Amino acid sequence: MALSHALVREETHESTASLRLRIRQKLEAGCLLYESAPRLFGAPGTGKECDACGLVLDPAQLVMAIPLPHDTTFVLLHGDCFVLWDDVRRKPT
Repeated sequence: MALSHALVREETHESTASLRLRIRQKLEAGCLLYESAPRLFGAPGTGKECDACGLVLDPAQLVMAIPLPHDTTFVLLHGDCFVLWDDVRRKPT
């Protein structure tokens, strides 16, 4: 049985606070979008890395795919990383 993303993050000692900071840094660097996504897609993980935390998107996990504007690629986030991204992007720095 696969570990949940929250358990994996706990094992790697990345707290929610440090993940929020990482997401904030990626927003400021332009690696993640500040704009809300007009459309989202949810699917099982693909084995690629999460664009927020960098951990593998396991097939047993929900992954949110956010289409990039004017591009054919997606930002891929674990379900809980998506929730944090959505919260962090709304708050002023």
